[in-house]
Amino acid sequence: PESDWIITEQPDLRIIPQPLWDRVQQRRKSQSQSQQTQLGRGPKYLLSGLLKCDECDSNFVVSDYYRYACGGHLNRGASVCKNALRVSRNVVEERCLAALRDELLTPDAVERIIQKATRLFATRNRERQPELERMQRQLATVENEIANLLKAIKAGILTQSTKTELQRAETERTRLHKSIPTRTTKADKVATLLPRGGTLSNGGQRPGAPFKAARSSS
Repeated sequence: PESDWIITEQPDLRIIPQPLWDRVQQRRKSQSQSQQTQLGRGPKYLLSGLLKCDECDSNFVVSDYYRYACGGHLNRGASVCKNALRVSRNVVEERCLAALRDELLTPDAVERIIQKATRLFATRNRERQPELERMQRQLATVENEIANLLKAIKAGILTQSTKTELQRAETERTRLHKSIPTRTTKADKVATLLPRGGTLSNGGQRPGAPFKAARSSS
């Protein structure tokens, strides 16, 4: 059994020198980390992994910088898929985005988005209200401290500690002013930040149906 083994190191019997072995192991580790990083990357192109060939159901991939093509035909030839169609990235991406604008960003859908976002921001503001009130109380206290210090200075009490306290109070006042949000909250602005449905579809005209990557009959 393994528990009865007697193991002794014999460096003189090594086939590979230890420094070389260490360098190789470090290189393998670096390559493994690099591969894991690459696997975690997002898609490089807008529609990567989303387009399907209408004939063989393979993914449409970028054949060059300007065009998409069937991955089955591109990588394995006509014996796998006869769809040799190559389409402009600009054309297919514009049609897909136009379909999204027409189908998802209708006036009713946008209105629902606005209402939901407004509710979310309102809830967030309510949750932040206690913190806001606390900062406002701190600001009032600091303002009183500054006023009292200025009165002391006017009365002739000008010492190093007075200067230090005044600088500290003014720094704290600046910090609080930056931390306290303005009266116009994000919830008040959200409706103006989101587009209205009437401006999304080129005056209500449908710019085009979604692109289908089917093989041309010609």
